[in-house]
Amino acid sequence: MESQPAKRSDVVRHRANLKRIVALLERKPFDYLPERSVECLSQFLTGYAMFGSPVWKDLTSFELWLKERLEYPDDSGARWWRFIHLNSRDRGDSFDVFCRLYRQYCGQKPVDVQPDAKEFPLVPEAFDFYKYLYFIFKKPGLIIGSSQDVQLLAAFLAGYFVGKKHSGFALNRDEKEFRRFGRWLSKRHKLTREYPWHRLIEMWQGPQNSFQSFFVEYDAFLTDFGKKVGGLDDLFETVRDGQGTTIRRRKKLPEKVIRISGSQMWWRSPANQ
Repeated sequence: MESQPAKRSDVVRHRANLKRIVALLERKPFDYLPERSVECLSQFLTGYAMFGSPVWKDLTSFELWLKERLEYPDDSGARWWRFIHLNSRDRGDSFDVFCRLYRQYCGQKPVDVQPDAKEFPLVPEAFDFYKYLYFIFKKPGLIIGSSQDVQLLAAFLAGYFVGKKHSGFALNRDEKEFRRFGRWLSKRHKLTREYPWHRLIEMWQGPQNSFQSFFVEYDAFLTDFGKKVGGLDDLFETVRDGQGTTIRRRKKLPEKVIRISGSQMWWRSPANQ
């Protein structure tokens, strides 16, 4: 059975959704983004798309519009945020350039891109937030494109939570636990007020880069520095078969925290077994 072309109302709906989000971020960027940059904006929108209102048709239409106006190498892979990054002075300027260009673009009719592409919304009740977070830890390049900068992860997760809120979905137990991480991190550093968790990670990162340091700190938060089972490596296992590798929750939690060979976490090192 052939799929039917998307209704024009679907394209317009994506435009309205994205305009609303951009206006929100442009008005109060630091309420939602760790940094005013087009890279963080891109990650925010990627996270938002998990449960928020769909915007991808308008972003793709915007990308086609940019190709006709900005210089960009043909062999580098078309991405709207790459167009803007290359044509900006710095990361901060890239955010302003995006907002200016998007306002200009909104004066044009949106292009009906991939009209036969169907939307497959996730089911909140069946989505495993910690499993997805663990997958990002194992394969960051597939989700956020970098395993170096915690700001990109923070932007992605900020968009994820805003998308759930805008869609009226309640947070599950793991998501509520994650939202307590910033408070725990502030107390650990004996601060009198709570700060954004990504700022503290950047300030007190260890020998790892800030992305890796986040997972070290979050493991400490979940396990009380290895005193109890509950870290991501305790909850999940990587299973390999003839068709590839998959990540799944363990059917039974271990009695003690799992020691990770070659880990930077001292409470996870084999020497502490």
